[in-house]
Amino acid sequence: MNPQGAVLGAHHHGASSGGKRCSNRSNGPMTPGQYGNSPARASWEGLVVEVTMSSPKPAIKPLVVRPTVAQAMLAGCSKSTLWALINAGKLKSFLQGQARWISVESIEQYVKERLDAQSQSSK
Repeated sequence: MNPQGAVLGAHHHGASSGGKRCSNRSNGPMTPGQYGNSPARASWEGLVVEVTMSSPKPAIKPLVVRPTVAQAMLAGCSKSTLWALINAGKLKSFLQGQARWISVESIEQYVKERLDAQSQSSK
């Protein structure tokens, strides 16, 4: 067993004692193509660790969010405060079926207006 604890993505293959045990059944170094499409795979003392390479997917910024997410974006504002902001027109929202969606742009605009008002009052 790995002395530093469990390895993420590790699979147990029966051997749990002894020295270094490599599952490729050869004395030479393992190569990426040796295990099919997996870029690299190694096994020591019964632990198999696989490493795969993939390009990160681009983050997509949402245009609208649900009310609970809007509350979190506004530093945990209460449900009643959120609905007061919607009813006052400070946050733009719409219904899609029975689901309420709030515009992220309107949340950002509300925060900007609050920050601008705060900086004006402190001058």
